[in-house]
Amino acid sequence: MMMLQRESRRPEQVKTLSCLLLLAVLCAFAFLPRISSREVSNTIEARVAITSREMWRSGEWILPRMNGQLRLQKPPLAYWLSGLSAAALGRFDELALRLPFFFVVLGTASFTFLLGAELRRRDAGFLSAVVLLTSHLFGREGQMATADGALVFCACGAWFFHVKQRKAFQAGAGSRRWALWLY
Repeated sequence: MMMLQRESRRPEQVKTLSCLLLLAVLCAFAFLPRISSREVSNTIEARVAITSREMWRSGEWILPRMNGQLRLQKPPLAYWLSGLSAAALGRFDELALRLPFFFVVLGTASFTFLLGAELRRRDAGFLSAVVLLTSHLFGREGQMATADGALVFCACGAWFFHVKQRKAFQAGAGSRRWALWLY
């Protein structure tokens, strides 16, 4: 019986992975070609760029600084992402600044798809993710380095794992200890 259950789930997993792969391709075509073609002109993005560059150059990853002054108005995740990208690429430019936020957009779209598939159906989740990807503000945010995109990604991820845990717990298979790290 257990073997039959696993085999019947396999086509569903393949379909889900296919949808996620298609979303990744759509994101790549929509966001990657222009990711490093324009200079930093937005004040918010410039603050992330300067703070990330200073983190990367100084090696001080705990307390973010901008022009030598502590910058504690926003959580440091956006600065860490761009700084780590610069460290991986070996340089700090527009690509290093914005590349992590491409993955944030991809992750947010993926969580949106998975939430829709979990709460309704796979096609509803896919349509939700496509609508999100084609919305103007999300598209603009996906090509900028801002803390807001990272916040939305974390919120979508927390919501997805909450829904999964709640469903598992209602089915009698969930553990409360597993979900504690979300909160």
